[in-house]
Amino acid sequence: MTLCYPSTPAKKASTLALFVTGAGLFYIGLHYSHVNVAPLQAKTKARNDYVKERLKQKYGYVPPRVYDRSTWKDPREMGRQKDGV
Repeated sequence: MTLCYPSTPAKKASTLALFVTGAGLFYIGLHYSHVNVAPLQAKTKARNDYVKERLKQKYGYVPPRVYDRSTWKDPREMGRQKDGV
């Protein structure tokens, strides 16, 4: 704690310089992370599409579709009669 008290102009300048350096490094990391997102997303999408096509060719796999809630039928209700019995 002797570094923090008493505060001298040199210590204040040192603290400010370290803070600015840390903020700059954080910004650089944030920038590179943002720049590299699009290529990684494209790579992931291409790999996903390749796997789907390969499964479709090999096994006749059809990926599940998104169901519309208005046309979705409950499997428990499909075996019952319309009169509710």
